[in-house]
Amino acid sequence: MIKPITTLAAAIAAVTLAGCDVQPQDASGEDTRKGLNGLAVDGRVAGGKVWADMNNNNKIDDFEPYAYTDSDGYYSYNPLTNTNYCALPVISDEYQRYCLIYGSSLDSIVIRIKGGTDLSTGERLKGVMSMASSISSSSVRSSTPLVLSPITTLLQGANSDNDRTSIRSALSITSDADLRLDFSTASDEKAKKFLANSIAVQTMMDVLTSSTEVTDTETTQINLINRIASQVATQSMAPNSLPSDNIAQIAEVVSTNTTTQTSVASRLAQLNAEIQKIETAVNTDAVNAQIKASEVISQLIKKETSNTDTDAVKKVLDSGINNLSSSLTTNLNDSTVEFDIASITNTLVDAGNDAVTNETDFDSTKVDSAVEDSKLASDTTWGGNWFVMRATAEDSDELAAGSYIAIHLSGNADSNSGSIGTCVNVSPSLDEGEAADPEEVFENEYIGGRWTKINNGMVSLTFNYEGQEFEGTMKAKVATAESGEYAGNRLYRFSSEIDGATEQGDLVLDVNAVSNLANVGKPGSASDCETKVNSTI
Repeated sequence: MIKPITTLAAAIAAVTLAGCDVQPQDASGEDTRKGLNGLAVDGRVAGGKVWADMNNNNKIDDFEPYAYTDSDGYYSYNPLTNTNYCALPVISDEYQRYCLIYGSSLDSIVIRIKGGTDLSTGERLKGVMSMASSISSSSVRSSTPLVLSPITTLLQGANSDNDRTSIRSALSITSDADLRLDFSTASDEKAKKFLANSIAVQTMMDVLTSSTEVTDTETTQINLINRIASQVATQSMAPNSLPSDNIAQIAEVVSTNTTTQTSVASRLAQLNAEIQKIETAVNTDAVNAQIKASEVISQLIKKETSNTDTDAVKKVLDSGINNLSSSLTTNLNDSTVEFDIASITNTLVDAGNDAVTNETDFDSTKVDSAVEDSKLASDTTWGGNWFVMRATAEDSDELAAGSYIAIHLSGNADSNSGSIGTCVNVSPSLDEGEAADPEEVFENEYIGGRWTKINNGMVSLTFNYEGQEFEGTMKAKVATAESGEYAGNRLYRFSSEIDGATEQGDLVLDVNAVSNLANVGKPGSASDCETKVNSTI
């Protein structure tokens, strides 16, 4: 694993940014483009990349227009704030980021989304969601815009109109108006059913795509959603009710090994039974607790499917998915606190490793401490502030003295998003006489980008570097560093996603450096990093 503080630096040249260049005018000189409006929901998805998949290949091609969802999950028009991003000046940041403009004369289109953060869990959106729509429907601004979701993904992936009719029946979709339901609110019986089945679809997609036998992710995602849609239609059964045998048939898409198919299908069927409890949850807190618990279990099953920490994960899951889910939901049923789901998963894996080493059963009481240690702080002011991140004492010997990442988030205490200026000064620790690899040394490296607030304890980050783009998150933990030079300083969970692989770990907030930078504005160049930031720190 890349050490946490070098994750950002190592990612600089790793990801190619897919661009778009849609001509604003037709031959007559008139602007004929339309702003496509919508909401992305799994839970609501903030910072996801929405694009018009003109050739329906599940990839963002250079000629295809794209935009991002805002902090509420909307693109082009946000009815909550009555903001029409496509009516803003073309040169504005919000127009450039959130306005999805389509210039084709075609009547229908497939809209997809990938990336971004699920606001209900604070985790990355799994896979790709899609929606088939007419241009006229997608371009109409409404307080109830079209909802891009796993449900529309199922319908888009169906093989025939008859299958789509069967899927609608299985999900109790009675009219097209249901496809405008923001079911992330879980406000009634239908919304809870849509939410539970959406989570089940995305979970099956994510877990199965992680199989070690998968070599072409995009093609696999298409084939999986087609197979799930077919099973739902054929069985006339909601996705979260599919029996293990039918899930095993879905797993054939990613594995030719019948033992693997049966094993992962059994895990997913047990998890779907837990996800199904969302439909009968007594209140919003219970819904949210079940969603988070299911996400933890999903991450564990995904690790097992990808042969990551297999023995440790098996110890945890074999203790009983039902029991694990019950314990997690009990601990996570607190609406006043945000949790880092990935930290819970990692702590449970550590407990599983202890059980393997000691040849004992998994200690279920570890769930309590795992959740407690994952709590995020609620008192962080993100906008307008500096965050100077250094390695924890455990990792500091891997890096040269003084290594840091300094991030400035623009805005003020009330801001939910803005631009960022990042200065990277990172180099490895070297033995005497050892020469540094130039690719591992970053001196006053400037990186721009954007930030979006997910909740009081977390922001998502999009970094831009010389035409390249990659994503990350920063989470303020309640916990503090226990040892080393920065003992007592707050820990921040930092992660970045590179080509689908996530690197993550805890960093320490250098409060003294932050204090010194209090009057230094957001950097905009390598020169600023050297003269304003590095010289001050």
